[in-house]
Amino acid sequence: MESDTKSKMEQATTTGSVVINNIVNAYVSGMKEDLNIQGNQYTYMLMCYTIAFAVMQVPSNVIVLKVRPRICIVAQVNGKLDKALAKRMFGSWRWWVLCLTYVMHGQVCQGASYFAIYLRASGYSITARNVIPGCANLVSMITDFSYSFGSDYTSNRVWWMVIAIMCTTVVGSSVLTAWPAVDAARVVAFFLLSSGFVTGITWTWANETHVGSAEECALTISSMNGLLYATGSFMPILIFPQTMAPKFERGFPSLVGFGVAACSLMLFTDFMHKRQLHLEAEQSDSAVPQSVMRSRLFQGRGLDLAV
Repeated sequence: MESDTKSKMEQATTTGSVVINNIVNAYVSGMKEDLNIQGNQYTYMLMCYTIAFAVMQVPSNVIVLKVRPRICIVAQVNGKLDKALAKRMFGSWRWWVLCLTYVMHGQVCQGASYFAIYLRASGYSITARNVIPGCANLVSMITDFSYSFGSDYTSNRVWWMVIAIMCTTVVGSSVLTAWPAVDAARVVAFFLLSSGFVTGITWTWANETHVGSAEECALTISSMNGLLYATGSFMPILIFPQTMAPKFERGFPSLVGFGVAACSLMLFTDFMHKRQLHLEAEQSDSAVPQSVMRSRLFQGRGLDLAV
């Protein structure tokens, strides 16, 4: 997938995140009292929205492959959708590993969305409940851009993701699991949770592993998004029920496990990608005609077969 296509996907995902944040801000700013929201009703509200957002991930990306670019997107991807493509996609390690990795990373990132709920439970003013999480979102933008820039500058993907997640979200989740008595420590932990987004690198990496197959790349990335939102539709009910706010005794320990799992899968993805490149290089060398190989050999020895 080209850069224009990836940019459009980033904009669409950002739009979904903005709407969810608006719901959170409304909830902590008085919507709970105005609508008399009880128990886990707030969690169910987010679940319904997430399901609606997830349902169209794969269909919308399939449409992008066929509809003219002037109608729906800047860069059109040409190709054929058939059983061979599905067989190639599901028969490859890329779809399974990348989707699972992205889902794990996405579950780690969801902890930051409970910052405003914590501030509300801790007695912060309505203004603070909106401003402080907004500052955390600003930190997310800066860190995500910094990780992506550093990854491109050093031509390395995996370590910029693994180190970022281990030093931010895993540490922050561990602090919130321990739930220290000092409020400042918990606030810092939420800021750490907001600093572990490596979405840009993940999508770039997914594109690099699918060089030569734009159709498979489009379906894989849309599946990554769709499965992330599908998982995010029910996971908060299991580990972040509103009745457990603000400590979420099941939620933050789960984020630690998700973070470690995501990093392990990223290392495995790096291994499989390097293995894939090695096999492709070997196949490319074996495809060179023997006459060309002999010519290269003799030329290397200072001989000229044309004489």
